[in-house]
Amino acid sequence: MNARRPRSARLALAAAACLALGSCDAGHPIPDTDLLLRVSTDATEVELGAPFPITVVRVWSKALVPTAWDDRALAPLVVRLEGTTRREDARRVEETRRYRGYAFSRTDVLVPAAKLVARPREGGADTTVRAE
Repeated sequence: MNARRPRSARLALAAAACLALGSCDAGHPIPDTDLLLRVSTDATEVELGAPFPITVVRVWSKALVPTAWDDRALAPLVVRLEGTTRREDARRVEETRRYRGYAFSRTDVLVPAAKLVARPREGGADTTVRAE
């Protein structure tokens, strides 16, 4: 019998494979920066109500404690989380969140620059970066 696995089972298998390998992006080093936020898409055009990929990458030094990510930072887009991966090296943490994004406007949509705020573990002033 060649039954097709449900989508949730396929995602679970993919996640397990990533965990077994230690990271889904193991071939690429974590960017050498204390704080980074990158929001990107491969889409060159977006159709009304049609899904398109969005990737959010957050990198922070282990000396910092970042604020939690809030999907509302991508508004006015509507997003559905497809998966999250996290990896670490001796100095930094990288979190990658993959979404399906949807635009429901017949005019151009402007997404304000999302921000990442982190506080030093030992105390001190917050550091903030914004995505392009």
